[in-house]
Amino acid sequence: MGRSQKRGVSRIRLMRPYSTKRSKRSKTKRARRSSHNSNNSNNSNNSNNSNNSPPIGLAVNTTNPANARSVLSVLHSHLIDPTSKSHPVHRFTSSELSTMFAPLSREFAETVREAPLRNTETKVTAPVKWRSLFPAALALRLSPKAPLKEVADLAEKGALTYLEWLSLENHNMDDPAFPELVAAFPRLSHLTSLNLTNTHFKESSDCAALLNATSPSLTSLSLWGTRGFEFKDLDGVLPRFRHLQHLNVSLNYDNGILSDSMRPVLASFHELRELEINGNWIGPEGAVALSHIVTHMPRLRVLKAGFNKMGKARTGEDGGIETLMAALRTCPDLEHLDLKENDFGDVGILSLSPYLSECKALKYLNLSSNKILDRDTPDPEDDTLKSPLQVLVESLPLSLETLYLLETNINKAGLDAFLEKLPLMKHLSLLNLSVFPSPGREAIKEKAAEVLPGCKVVL
Repeated sequence: MGRSQKRGVSRIRLMRPYSTKRSKRSKTKRARRSSHNSNNSNNSNNSNNSNNSPPIGLAVNTTNPANARSVLSVLHSHLIDPTSKSHPVHRFTSSELSTMFAPLSREFAETVREAPLRNTETKVTAPVKWRSLFPAALALRLSPKAPLKEVADLAEKGALTYLEWLSLENHNMDDPAFPELVAAFPRLSHLTSLNLTNTHFKESSDCAALLNATSPSLTSLSLWGTRGFEFKDLDGVLPRFRHLQHLNVSLNYDNGILSDSMRPVLASFHELRELEINGNWIGPEGAVALSHIVTHMPRLRVLKAGFNKMGKARTGEDGGIETLMAALRTCPDLEHLDLKENDFGDVGILSLSPYLSECKALKYLNLSSNKILDRDTPDPEDDTLKSPLQVLVESLPLSLETLYLLETNINKAGLDAFLEKLPLMKHLSLLNLSVFPSPGREAIKEKAAEVLPGCKVVL
C-alpha cells in the first residue's frame, strides 16, 4: 500500500506483461521462467496445470484496509516475483489466478462497490477468460482496436455484472459483432455512464438501437463528436434516461442537436447537472432555443457552450446572449459557465454583464475570444457611459475562483475596474489574460500579487 490511507479507494488491474523493447522482453521472459520454477517447487499440481497457460500480470494497488488484507493475504501465500515496494507487481500463471482469486470475486463485488466511482477504477486488459474471474469490475475502457465481440462475450459470461462505467470511445460500430453487442447490453443492468465519444455508427438506427438497449438508470452520456446518426432518430430513445445528470453533445453541429423534435427532449432532463454543447455553431436562434431548455434544468451546475457563435459582434447586436443569461437565473447552483468564442463583442458583453452579478455560486467563467475591444466609452460624446470591460468586471461575482479573458483588450477604464475589484475577489486563484497585448495587464498582475498572494495571473 502507498502512504495515503483514503478509505474506499481500490484499484485492480490485469495486464499482459510484455513490452516493445527487447531488453524488457528478455527480462519478462526471465521472470516468467523464475515464476514457473518457483511454482514447480511449491506446488507440482498447479505447475502441471499451468504449463500450457499463458502467463499474465496482476497489478494490485489498494488503499482500502479491508481490501488490502483480503488481497495481500492471498498474494502473500502465493508470492512469486515482487518488483515494487509501494505498488507491488506479481506475475502468476493463468491457472494460479483461477485458483487464487475465484473465491474472492464476490467479496470484491461487495467491498469495491462502496467506493466512489471517480476514485475507483478496475481496468481489465487480460484475455477474456480471465476477466470472468472479476465480476466486480466497475469501469471498462475498450481499446479502439479491440473487437466489439469482447464486450459481448464478457457480458454473456457474466463478467460485467456490476459494471457502472463503459467507454467505447473512438470505435467504429461498423462491426459484424455489433448485433451481439446490442443483444448483450441489457445484461449491464448497473451501467450508469456510457462514453461514445468519437464513435462512428454505420446507420442512425444503430445508435438508436444501442441506446434503446442501455439501462434506463444511465446518469452520464457522452456523444461528443459521434458520427453516423441524427438526433431526430433519438427523440424516442433519449427520454428513457430520466435520471441523466451529465450530457455531452459537443461537436454535433450537423446532427440537429437543437432541432424542433429534440428541444422538448433536452428540456425533459430535469435532473441534469452538467450540459456540454460546445462547437455546435447554434447561432443566435440556437441561443434562444438553449435558453428555453435550461429553464427546465433547475439543478444545472455546469454549462459549456463555447464555439457556438451566439452573438452578432459584426452587426452590433447582442444576438441571443441576453435571453440565455436571463434564463440562467433559474439555475441558482450554476458553478461553471464557459461561453468562449461566441462572437459577443462589446454589445453582447454589455447585455451579459448585469446577469452575472446574480450568479452567486459561480466559480468558473470563460469569456475568451469574444471580440471584447473595451473601447473607453461606447459613445465618444458621452463620458458618463462605462466601457464594456468595466461593466463586466464590476458585475463579476465575488465567488469566482477561475476567470478566463483571453484575447480581450484592456483599456484604462477596464484596468481601473480590475484594480478596484481584485481586492474583493478573495477566492480567485487563476486569472488568464493572455494572447491579447494590452498595456494594463502588468499592472493587474502586480495588484493581484499584492492583494491575492495565492492567485496565479497568466499574461
